[in-house]
This record gives sequence, C-alpha cells and structure tokens, in this order.
Amino acid sequence: MTQTFEAVYEDGVFKPLATPVGLTNHARVTIQISTRSQAGRPRDVIGTMPREDAEEMLAIIEREFGYVDPDGCK
Repeated sequence: MTQTFEAVYEDGVFKPLATPVGLTNHARVTIQISTRSQAGRPRDVIGTMPREDAEEMLAIIEREFGYVDPDGCK
C-alpha cells in the first residue's frame, strides 16, 4: 500500500497533519521525505496542485496578462 500525506517533524517524531493514516501502532513503514521551503518559489507552489488546476490557472493568467514563461520563474 502506498499513501501520501503531509506531516510535521517535531521532537524527533513525524506527526501526520491528518489522521487516521490507516496504520496500526508499531507498523513498519518506509518513508520518502520531500521538504518544502517556507517561502516557496512560484514554481514550487504550482507543483503542489493537480496538473489540471495548474494548467487552468496558467491559462487564466495568460488570458489576463499575456504569455507567461514558466521557466522564467527561477
């Protein structure tokens, strides 16, 4: 089973932000960690939403303001 959920690392323990996570106490798991910067770049923000939503948002921005080069946000 594979799950993705957000957690906070606090006092040496990963604490899920939403519960339940569908695990029993003492269940062994493998964790893959992906951190986010607190400030976040515009490119990072787009990467945290579903692709369809990001494409819709980009279309609205381009319609209102003209062409936007996503690679220009580095």
